[in-house]
Amino acid sequence: MNIQEIQKQLSDPFEEHEIEWMVQRCGINHTGPWVQVVPYVTNRAVQQRLDDVLGLNGWENLPRDTPHGQICGLKLKLGDQTITKWDGADYQGNHGYEPLKSALSGSMKRAAVQFGIARYLYSIEPVFMQCQPLSDGKECTANYIEIKSSTGVPVSAQWEAPALPAWALPRAKFDSYLDAIKSAETLTALKAALIEAVKVADVHNRSDIKEQAQALRDSRLFELEELSEQKRKESLARFNKWLNSTIQELEETENESILERKFKAAMNELRGQCLALTLNKVEYENRLNQVKHQRISQLQGAH
Repeated sequence: MNIQEIQKQLSDPFEEHEIEWMVQRCGINHTGPWVQVVPYVTNRAVQQRLDDVLGLNGWENLPRDTPHGQICGLKLKLGDQTITKWDGADYQGNHGYEPLKSALSGSMKRAAVQFGIARYLYSIEPVFMQCQPLSDGKECTANYIEIKSSTGVPVSAQWEAPALPAWALPRAKFDSYLDAIKSAETLTALKAALIEAVKVADVHNRSDIKEQAQALRDSRLFELEELSEQKRKESLARFNKWLNSTIQELEETENESILERKFKAAMNELRGQCLALTLNKVEYENRLNQVKHQRISQLQGAH
């Protein structure tokens, strides 16, 4: 197995049951207790992934104790070479009731991320969850939490783990992401669809899907630009039709009072249309002013 294949297998998404969620923030609002949670992979799943890909003798962790936490070097045997990468976790972080055990586990998982293991989880946005208040912790059937109220009294609650996005699962379907690119109606939607498609392709190490997504983006971008140009031509045609109609109406106005009223309304409409079409309004304002003064001269000369 070559390096590229090892890298792919190491960085493949985990099964959903191997992913857990931890509370990043919590609080109480007008609807009750809430949490904001993020996903993480268990250390057992990381160890199993290393065993499955490299074998029992294909990797080794090298923990080091420090005054403030643990540092872990993860040594992998990749073909005829050995690569070690280091990372750490402190004792003061959110490590529950076993800071040493949690720091050891955390430092190893962070070192594993440097080899691509579970790195895709960092692309998942934190999830806001409304909690169910509990009168007694014994009632809990999900994830238990105590949240301090504004008075300092802890409120017992439970929250359900959210589902992972489809792209973060091992058997993600790519068609929906590619279809979103092909059907994007705006440049903003096209950009967002490409970002999602590239993200899922990177997670699954599918360079072919990424290339396909980028090709579809280029094709759809050309179509949207052509469509935008056609819409602009149609909008300009409508604008010129309105302008000619307005000029004719001003030229046929019966008296100066009505002329002034129609002129003001036309100028307001003109400014709005020029703003929407990004046109220089000065040229058209001058044109309407010229029509107005010519009509005034005609009306005054008729008396």
